[in-house]
Amino acid sequence: MTKLRSSPYLPWILFLFLAVPGLFGGFVLDDWVHRALIAGAFTHADRWDLFSFAPGDPERFRPSFELGPFPWFALPELKLRFFRPLSTALVHLDVWLFGDSAFPAHLHSLLWGLVLLAAAQRLYRRAIPGLAAVALILFAVDRSHVMPVAWLANRNSLVATALVAWGLVGHLAWRQDGKRSGLVLSVLCWSAALCAAEAALGALAYVPAYEWLGHDDTRRARLKALIPAALVGLAFVIVYRLTGSGAWGGATYIDPVQEPLVYLSNAPARLLAMVGSWTSHLPADLWLTLPRARPLLIGLGVVGLGLWPFLWKWLRLDEEPDARAVTWLSFGALLGVLPFLATFPTDRLMIGPSLGLAALLACALRAAWRRRRWAVLIWLGLSLGVSVPASWVLVPKMLSAWRDGVLTAALKPQGVDSWAGRRVVLIDCSDFAVGVYTVPALATLGEPLPAAWNLLSAAMAAHRLARIDERIFQLEIRDGRILDTVFEQNARADRFPLRVGDEVRLKHLTVTVLGVDQGKPNRIEVALHDSPEAYTFVRWNGHTVERVELPPPGQTLDFPRTPAVMERIMPAP
Repeated sequence: MTKLRSSPYLPWILFLFLAVPGLFGGFVLDDWVHRALIAGAFTHADRWDLFSFAPGDPERFRPSFELGPFPWFALPELKLRFFRPLSTALVHLDVWLFGDSAFPAHLHSLLWGLVLLAAAQRLYRRAIPGLAAVALILFAVDRSHVMPVAWLANRNSLVATALVAWGLVGHLAWRQDGKRSGLVLSVLCWSAALCAAEAALGALAYVPAYEWLGHDDTRRARLKALIPAALVGLAFVIVYRLTGSGAWGGATYIDPVQEPLVYLSNAPARLLAMVGSWTSHLPADLWLTLPRARPLLIGLGVVGLGLWPFLWKWLRLDEEPDARAVTWLSFGALLGVLPFLATFPTDRLMIGPSLGLAALLACALRAAWRRRRWAVLIWLGLSLGVSVPASWVLVPKMLSAWRDGVLTAALKPQGVDSWAGRRVVLIDCSDFAVGVYTVPALATLGEPLPAAWNLLSAAMAAHRLARIDERIFQLEIRDGRILDTVFEQNARADRFPLRVGDEVRLKHLTVTVLGVDQGKPNRIEVALHDSPEAYTFVRWNGHTVERVELPPPGQTLDFPRTPAVMERIMPAP
């Protein structure tokens, strides 16, 4: 432990070394949407409102709903609109400075990572001087940083957390040293952070945690000290509502203010999964990539909550020199998770809470070292030794797999020489990223766009197409359903079920639900508005999209289940 204290550059070296693979990821997923909006290819949002993916207005949403990239089963009133003007401005800055080059934009993200690391260093040196070096190392390598560093569209989390952390440093300087400049710094940083991402709300939880558990002032003085942060948060909520920002209609993002009961019904399982991820150091992203692992994460969360008080007492953490600061940092981390329960568990959400968790882990390591608690040391060593390198390697590979899959479908389809002006019907695509992001990728690359892009099914299952007559065919999902995956549920939540007989009329075709399983379609009918020769039928074959010829009327065509891009990296769900 003393050797680590004498290595001030080690956290920075580790962070830079681990971040290198993410610098070469290029553009992926929402990056294409952002650049397509800037280029004017989409009309569902303004070019200065890049984080508005679905406006909540059926009329404005109609072009994306009818012509793609959203599928037919998306809720017409779907709202996915986030207030992030600072992050939007930074994307425009990338485009202005670097044009179509992704590498310097990734260096820009890395710079914000270093700004965050510098803030964490200042915070730890002030709050936990005896643990600062070890805590900074643990924070630098934390797996919550991987996605924000490697994925340009997620840079907003880095920016928001870095600004909140610097604001917290200013708040401590004001409260501990009486520096008015610290108060000014905190208010400015917190205001800017909330313009970068909603993630700032979670990181702001450290302020009440400090005033409650970390300061000896009178109750009145501590409540008074909360006023600046409270006013900044209140102003943000007001602006958020006035701008029509928020989420509604999907299962991935839940607005706690607009739908408190839905939020509360989902929160316990999500919270336990996050705690289970902390306890075991298993990636929280298993919730998305391996749904059958969800009970395991939840169970580990129950174990973690039950064992932690005994572990605290066994290690006698309350006797450690920095125990009080570690307590308020840990409690701030736990409070900071609450806003993130509005979406599914994932490691990238933990970037703010990881500030406190790193301090807690550092304290536990020191206590275990002093008291020869080898079981704790071995457990932490093995878990960190596996989870840290695995996350920093696998996440860039996952993003690259998504990128390559979408670009292959966009630029190297089988049997299609060009997408220009085509009415594309994507019959089945087990990889939702390919089904949704191919058109934005084409727009970003400046390639000709199809006249329509209609995804029929994203179910990870085999399909059977039965031709009824010249312009009508039916699609059966065999041993599966539409709307089963997290990606699909981003377009429509379970509380808005589709029913037999529901009809969705698009510009070039009409989809009618013929069969459902618990509100999720497993059989649909597609009626073309024109002759089949006016359409291009394709499907995902596991590597790219390939052209498909419809069978003659009265005959069927079977499509085997094809792997999604993610299955090259993670086991199939």
